[in-house]
Amino acid sequence: MVPEFDGLTSFRKSGMQRLRDAEHMLNPPTIDTQEQGASARHMRGAMYLCGYGVECLLKAYLITQHPPSQRLSEVLGELRKTDPNVRDICGEAGHDLRYLLVLTKLEGQMNKEREGQMNRYAKWRSSWRYDPKPAREDDAKEMVQAARALVNWIISLI
Repeated sequence: MVPEFDGLTSFRKSGMQRLRDAEHMLNPPTIDTQEQGASARHMRGAMYLCGYGVECLLKAYLITQHPPSQRLSEVLGELRKTDPNVRDICGEAGHDLRYLLVLTKLEGQMNKEREGQMNRYAKWRSSWRYDPKPAREDDAKEMVQAARALVNWIISLI
């Protein structure tokens, strides 16, 4: 079954939108600022969404590296022709930013600064959507800033 959002355009647009969403979530909350934990209310969400921004752009880049493919599912099929052990990047493995980075072969093009930015993502997990623990504001800001830099770099390569 082909995923609903599988194409180059979808990944490019949604990656940029998730990053903008994350950046907006760093702003102070506008509803009930006196509520317990209000100052950190959106920090975990910002970290979660910016990770998806990077994920989507890595997928978009991967698609561009396998013409004439226009869908991630097509790229997966191509990759499995040469290596049947390629993990399902249309499923759970598609949330593994390190694995996507390996498949894109972008790691070899990273300078020290980009490596540091990517290392900040070593802790990113799609499972954060279930984590009720608030994140620290400085951790969220650092991660979103690194995401912006990585997304801008990846976009420049597409």
